[in-house]
Amino acid sequence: MTSAAPRTGLRARWMAAAATGYILMFFSELLFVNVIESPVTPEDLALTYVFYVLEAVIFLAIVDRFRVRSLWALFLVGAVYGWLLEGIINPTMYQAFPIYVSFTGLAWHAPLDVILGWYAINRLLLMNRPRLVALTAALIGLFWGVWAIWPWYEPGVVLPPDVFAAFTWGSSLLLVAAYWLYQRAGAADFHPSRWLLGLLAALHLFLFVVNVIPTIPLALLVLPPLLAITFWALSRHRQGADGSQSLLADLSGGGVGAASYAALLTMPLTASVLYGLFGWLGVVFPTNIPIFLILTPLGFLLFALSIWQAGFRRRRQWV
Repeated sequence: MTSAAPRTGLRARWMAAAATGYILMFFSELLFVNVIESPVTPEDLALTYVFYVLEAVIFLAIVDRFRVRSLWALFLVGAVYGWLLEGIINPTMYQAFPIYVSFTGLAWHAPLDVILGWYAINRLLLMNRPRLVALTAALIGLFWGVWAIWPWYEPGVVLPPDVFAAFTWGSSLLLVAAYWLYQRAGAADFHPSRWLLGLLAALHLFLFVVNVIPTIPLALLVLPPLLAITFWALSRHRQGADGSQSLLADLSGGGVGAASYAALLTMPLTASVLYGLFGWLGVVFPTNIPIFLILTPLGFLLFALSIWQAGFRRRRQWV
């Protein structure tokens, strides 16, 4: 059994945005958060999802507009997406400046949400190699299970294994549905109307001016220059694209087998089993610290390399 042929038109674009929004939200929020300190209402989840769908529209439009063909350029699009989240929607990137410029925009959102979650897994699904998909998903589950125990280091903060298992399986089943929807929609060309993109740009500018700058003046000296240099590098990348299609075309082939989708479930299986095993063994270790210490400088390094590769090296780089 394989996916239906990709659709075209307005409906397809919104299907792609809806699917991408959940994929980004999963790797940004659901994979990141592992402590349920208060009940999460359906209204909270729905509002969060709406914001991610809007960010997905911007993300996909940038990939298409700048004819993003290399992973270096895709990392820069992920940086823009991450900074919109952490610099405007939830302005945390100005804390302990400049450390949080990287964590989480460059160190988490760009490599995990975008490169891994949106690009790599969709690419693996299209290869129709269930064993490879299962192995990749299991490795993500391994990371998830290890990361998730860091709150145990703080007294009284433990998410019961059965609750964690239900959380991982429920969110992962929705993730499988999101990948299926993305492949069914197809997004070889993603051209939202100018008025929609203008409206989204105006919304972000309004939030930045009204909510961020008055309380964090430093933001005015941080976010605009970072976005300017990133879009400059993306413009240079587009100049070398020679009219070629973006990575969206590579991820819109359809024809993914059911076994490949099912293989993604090794992720919640691995994460929930590992989490329960750590609990049974009484393992207490602040895993967030080594992950933070590794990913934060890595985010800065990848950003610098991406600016160099996309902005200064004019030869075309294919994936």
